Amino acid sequence: LLGSSGSFAVLGKARSQQVWLAKDIRKSILKNKHPWLFDRALRGNTKIAPGSVVAVTWKKEILAYGIYDPSSPLRVRLLSWPKEGQAHPDDERWLMALAERAATERSSDELLRHSTGLRLLNGEGDWMPGVVLDAYG
Repeated sequence: LLGSSGSFAVLGKARSQQVWLAKDIRKSILKNKHPWLFDRALRGNTKIAPGSVVAVTWKKEILAYGIYDPSSPLRVRLLSWPKEGQAHPDDERWLMALAERAATERSSDELLRHSTGLRLLNGEGDWMPGVVLDAYG
């Protein structure tokens, strides 16, 4: 995955570093599924590498996983919510499930069938904030 600062995070089985919420905004994260966490929503944790997958935590509860960018006001772009049974972003099942859902939605769209260019993954619209994949030709 490529972070907005241009650095790469390699998907593997590494344990996610934690970022801590500064206040209780669990409703925004869990119910509303807002795809971003701004820098002011977090406290501490300034030594996390750009592009790292982080666990967003309130007290001892992991609420979501996301991509961390220390140089952006959009500090974490949320990717998955473990309470809904979604796989961890380091698990290839996570990526495959989202890619298959996006492909299924686009394959049923008559307007896209004869197109010479297609956006296969559309960031927040496909629950993959910051990730865009286009196909041409």
